[in-house]
Amino acid sequence: MVFYTEVLGINPNMVGTLFVVARFVDAVSDVVFGKLVDRSKETEAGKFKPWIKRFAGPVALASFLMYQTAMAGAPMTLKVVYMYVTYLLWGSLFYTAINIPYGSMASAISPNPDERTQLSVYRGMAATLGGMFVGTISPLFIYTTDEAGNQIVRGGSAFVIVAGMFSLLSLLFYFICYKWTTERVRVTQTGAEDVSLLQSFAQIFKSRSLLAITGASISLLLVMMMIQQMNNYIFPFYYGSAAGVSLINFINPLVSLLVAFPLASALARRFGKKEVSSIAMFIESAIYALLFFLRPENMYVFMVGVILAFVSVNIFNATVWACITDVIDDHEIQTGHREDGMVYAVNSFARKVGQALAGDAAGWALSWIGYNSGAGGQQAPEVLEGIFNISVLVPATGFLICGLILMFVYPLSRKKTLENQRILSEKE
Repeated sequence: MVFYTEVLGINPNMVGTLFVVARFVDAVSDVVFGKLVDRSKETEAGKFKPWIKRFAGPVALASFLMYQTAMAGAPMTLKVVYMYVTYLLWGSLFYTAINIPYGSMASAISPNPDERTQLSVYRGMAATLGGMFVGTISPLFIYTTDEAGNQIVRGGSAFVIVAGMFSLLSLLFYFICYKWTTERVRVTQTGAEDVSLLQSFAQIFKSRSLLAITGASISLLLVMMMIQQMNNYIFPFYYGSAAGVSLINFINPLVSLLVAFPLASALARRFGKKEVSSIAMFIESAIYALLFFLRPENMYVFMVGVILAFVSVNIFNATVWACITDVIDDHEIQTGHREDGMVYAVNSFARKVGQALAGDAAGWALSWIGYNSGAGGQQAPEVLEGIFNISVLVPATGFLICGLILMFVYPLSRKKTLENQRILSEKE
């Protein structure tokens, strides 16, 4: 969003529309790749790992191509075409082709619910470390100060260098993931090969557990992405400190690593993933509601509130991937078909919808409050107040909705999850 609006100068409405269009494309690509993964044959390396090897290079290259600052001087029509082509190539094709099998692989690593929770926690910790690195380093290169002392986004080659560095690092870590991951469980797609794509859709969308976790994922990702998007505006422009972006992106994951993830594993084991996650959502919603009413003028007071909220959000983030494997088991019990790829693909699509709605909502909301693209710190006072309101009211509402879905709609309590494990064990 920042690259498209501030470097290329594209209207936020147009960027928001891109994110919506991309999710319609994802609606097809996610489930197609999910079905392809389910129907793929077991290899010596496993069923899911080979996909990582095939698409690591393409996804890294496509990511790099999205951030070419040389396009800043191109005609607006060409900029928009470039934006659409590179974004869709990366997100709707190559990233989907590598992420669906990667996420589905948990079922092949361990059949035990508690071990899957540990896998989910470690995945969350690693993703948090990656996010901390990206979120802390990037703003130091991307933002600068103009002659009037306003925080602005750099032009030149800043984005190209940062994107190139991260693309190379992604290749390294995809290689490590491929080499160091072992698929210990043979995942048998019971009856999935004989089920058509339309039949899979019909069966999957009858699953209460999948629909609930999908709804929660949409709410959560919408809020999370909205927060990430708006942090790039509230700290540099409302609080006048681009360093605040780096600081919050460093402290949030650090606190989560030290507090949230260890707590998540212990609490989920004791009380259950559903039970712990729903309460965590309500706590976050209350914190952001309090920030709205207090409206702290001091950036660090605001930051403390955000950090406390993210301890709760990462308790859910730490266990959500284990919830997906629970849903896969539940789907097999309900239908008699094992469809790891399809179930994961539907959830992946839901998460992308959340991301799209966040980018879309951020773009439209910024336009609605009168945000001036390319003006940097030269925003009107009412625009700055609007940035603050969006940054706290959307999370307060979204986290509340997510908590209600998890508590009252999602059926896989700890008791139900253990019962499903017993049923599947008896089938073997």
